[in-house]
Amino acid sequence: MILLEKVHKRYGPRVVFDELNLTIGKGISIIRGPNGSGKSTLLRILAGIERPTRGRVKVLDRTPREARPLISYLGHRTGLYPHMSVKENLDFFSSIHGGDYMPMVEKFGLIEYMHYPLRKLSRGNLQKVGLVRTLMREVPLYLLDEPTTALDSRSRETFIEIISSMRDRIVLIATHEDLGLDSHAEINL
Repeated sequence: MILLEKVHKRYGPRVVFDELNLTIGKGISIIRGPNGSGKSTLLRILAGIERPTRGRVKVLDRTPREARPLISYLGHRTGLYPHMSVKENLDFFSSIHGGDYMPMVEKFGLIEYMHYPLRKLSRGNLQKVGLVRTLMREVPLYLLDEPTTALDSRSRETFIEIISSMRDRIVLIATHEDLGLDSHAEINL
């Protein structure tokens, strides 16, 4: 479970959240809101990348930093190494976090790109590699920021199929798009 109590976040004079209270349980939850409403900030707080200005945040009965090993996070940047090949990146992340990436590589149609350096990939294929890196892990919490950015329709459908099978976990997706997912909850910021 995720719990936020009276969470306040500001950047200089700009207040992003003021007294934000949320409880999020298992299932797929969608975060919506206009640009600048705090969707990405909320995910970064939950991932332990940023801290709230004040308030209480619990992720899986831990602080966000303590919960990091139990979280798989995909931000605006994929967190991959552009000079390495797709295979080298996925081997590296698999060696650290575990997970078998090949089933997802096949589902996303990336087999032919395994030996390409990431800097040679299209934006859509780069996003797919980021999704494979994030979704190959078996964790109780997935935080996904605009995960379908630059995906073609087939890859978008693949993503929805994979996420739909994760209802026994907590999946939090920040998006502007209507993904057509049967979500457990919708959070409007």
